[in-house]
Amino acid sequence: MLIQLLMTLRQAFTSLANNTLRSLLTMLGIIIGISSVIVLLSAGQGAQQLLVSQVEDLGSNVVYMYAGGDGGARRGPPAAVRGVVTKTMKLSDVEELRRLEKNLGIRNVSAITTTSSITVKREGEEKEIRVGVQGRDRAYAAIRDLGFAEGTMWSADQESSLAKVAVLGANAKKDIFGDNAGNVVGKPLRIKGQTFRIVGVLEEDSAGITSLFGQGEADVILVPVEVVQRYVLGIDFLSGLMFEVVDGDRQEEVIVRVSDVLRANHKIKDGAENDFSIRTQDDIISVFTTITSVFSVFLASIAAISLFVGGIGIMNIMLVSVTERTKEIGLKKALGAQRSSILMQFIIEALVLTLVGGFIGIIVGLLGSFGFALAGGWDFIIDLGAVSLAVGVSAAFGLVFGFYPAWKAAKLDPIDALRYE
Repeated sequence: MLIQLLMTLRQAFTSLANNTLRSLLTMLGIIIGISSVIVLLSAGQGAQQLLVSQVEDLGSNVVYMYAGGDGGARRGPPAAVRGVVTKTMKLSDVEELRRLEKNLGIRNVSAITTTSSITVKREGEEKEIRVGVQGRDRAYAAIRDLGFAEGTMWSADQESSLAKVAVLGANAKKDIFGDNAGNVVGKPLRIKGQTFRIVGVLEEDSAGITSLFGQGEADVILVPVEVVQRYVLGIDFLSGLMFEVVDGDRQEEVIVRVSDVLRANHKIKDGAENDFSIRTQDDIISVFTTITSVFSVFLASIAAISLFVGGIGIMNIMLVSVTERTKEIGLKKALGAQRSSILMQFIIEALVLTLVGGFIGIIVGLLGSFGFALAGGWDFIIDLGAVSLAVGVSAAFGLVFGFYPAWKAAKLDPIDALRYE
């Protein structure tokens, strides 16, 4: 039995070698399908890991509170996402939380104000560009552990005296001053008609993926939050606030306490929904993970269609092979070959065709995954599940799409087969 199997395998590989171009074209659907599935699943996992690591880099045990309710759904979108502007969150909320920090078990309470793009230009020049300007404070810099390529964060005195100072993101500096600007600390900058002085420029790798309250810091200008309110936007409310929980194990308890303080400040009646939304790192990571997982599976499912098409191609070429080798089949049957041996021969040929295509697809998929990892800036992840799935699918398609041609060959009448022209 083993000898017969080995001989059948040899015949299968000989058949592939004798029709190399046809075999490669037949396997192309399998190769493309399997490599696409591997690349998409691997890229999805890599992107997911990158997003999660960057969210974790935003700070340890950080809680975000957005102005505007989320309809009572902890992971639902806040009102701002739906275009609703809520003006109930004020600096007085931040001051109250700072006063109660020790009792609440929190630290580094930070006020947040976001803007859309604002007109900015270099002093003495007429050319204007639009850049995002974000209101931040020193507590935010402490939470984010911001690194500086030039200068530093504004001082506490500058913050309290409403000094018109600014910190530039790395990309914002390039947009405003060009790639070869040199050190820009101390230079004036016109923001919406107001003259600001640059005190620092962030390192390129300090900005992370996003501020979660707007654009990532690399692309924006950071300005003291009260300065943004008074001189840039002319408002007295916040986009949100954030803080660190001292004891991560008591995070939910702390959130309830902080929520009670905000509800009291906003005079929200018992039973009424919050006018603010709460997000923790776990909530954000869960959302990112769900989105990337669903997206990866969706794309991989589309790529898997080419596997089905490739399987049909294999069945088609095996039917052609049966037709071409009709006399050979008749001769084998005339010499005593059993139906089962003919059936096995063509099934093994179909399996060899799909498995070789699957192996090539795996190699192409791994190379493609590595290329995507380099281009996307995430770690190269070999998804063993995807590789195993690819091998299993290849074998299954070989059996499913190879069975009918093999069955057709096995049931040929030897006399008719020998007479076939």
